[in-house]
Amino acid sequence: MAEIERRADENQQLFEEMRSTYHDTVRAFAAAIDCKDKYTEGHSVRVGKFSEIIAAELGWGPEEIEGAAVAGYLHDVGKLTVRAKDHQRTVPH
Repeated sequence: MAEIERRADENQQLFEEMRSTYHDTVRAFAAAIDCKDKYTEGHSVRVGKFSEIIAAELGWGPEEIEGAAVAGYLHDVGKLTVRAKDHQRTVPH
């Protein structure tokens, strides 16, 4: 029985480490997306956080809230493969 408990604890710890790595990876992608265009710097992070807040206010469950936040963080992921000048706005002088 002690062996089963030890393995369960180990699995829980591994799961938490993997979840933390996943969250760090999502945030790194969001930062990479935002670095492509200084005009929208921080945009993906804000969208991710607002998505999380809105989902929580709607009464969604923890998994749905996390999914909404990830979607917000990564919603502009296509910008990573597009040249910056092709998706940047031009501001009239």
